[in-house]
Amino acid sequence: DEILLAERILEVLPQEVREIASDMLGKEIFEDVGQSVQFKIAGAQEMFVEVTCSPIPDNDKKKTAGIVVVAKDITQYKQIENLKSQFVSMVSHELKAPVAATIGFLDIMNNPKMNLSEEQRTDFLTRSTSRLKSLLTMVNDLLDISRIELNTVKREIVKLDPASLLAESIQMMEFEAKKKNITIHFSKGEATFTIEADKLEIERVMTNLLSNSIKYNREGGEVFVTLQKKGPYVLFEIRDTGIGMKPEEKERLFSEFFRAKNEMTKGIHGTGLGLSIVKKTIDWYAGKIETDSEYGKGTTFRVFLPEKAAKE
Repeated sequence: DEILLAERILEVLPQEVREIASDMLGKEIFEDVGQSVQFKIAGAQEMFVEVTCSPIPDNDKKKTAGIVVVAKDITQYKQIENLKSQFVSMVSHELKAPVAATIGFLDIMNNPKMNLSEEQRTDFLTRSTSRLKSLLTMVNDLLDISRIELNTVKREIVKLDPASLLAESIQMMEFEAKKKNITIHFSKGEATFTIEADKLEIERVMTNLLSNSIKYNREGGEVFVTLQKKGPYVLFEIRDTGIGMKPEEKERLFSEFFRAKNEMTKGIHGTGLGLSIVKKTIDWYAGKIETDSEYGKGTTFRVFLPEKAAKE
């Protein structure tokens, strides 16, 4: 009966694991050497499993009496491993260019033979500062993603006025909007309502979406921001008259490190992490985000946040 049970257990294991187990059981002399194999299980959610086979000696420790098979879910480890690979790939592209540009500007400024005018020095310093700020944004985005993934975000849940937060976020982005002659319109109606959330997190969601609506907008474009109550949710909508997205780009919009690459986005820089952070944050609050976009015409984001905090 024990042999029959062992055979049935082996039948449900992958072929590679069965071969390892059969090889161990078939050895006449005991060898205290275990073996591991990793494999992927396809389904509604992708899952990775590591199976370790370890031989058990008989009383005399001369022959193999049996084996212990341990299966371990390593999905999270694989996700982190994949994230690390994506990071290395992204670093080589996103970090190298601004660092090289900054070094180039500083080398020119430090070269006495260049005889730079004060205007040229100011221009090089401004460009260097811009590159370094983009690097700082990238580091902060990576830290935020890491905290969210590891569930180590420290939140201070308080009652917030979303109208005031939106107004403050719009004011913060006015300088960037003016650079492209973009007008931001804000409509909130007369009704007042609150949400329970962490102030810094919600501000980050709002400024990320507003930043996108400016960054991917046209020169002289417009951004329309509205706020209203929608059932148990507070809904704020950000609509721009920008370049929009193609259907295949929209499908990957909230994926980490994804950035739309087409003829209209060539000169736009970013980490591809901002919208991923937005989505993960909204999910934590049991909210939802919807997106409508038409390539060449613009994009609309709708964020639904519950009035009451879903978690403590």
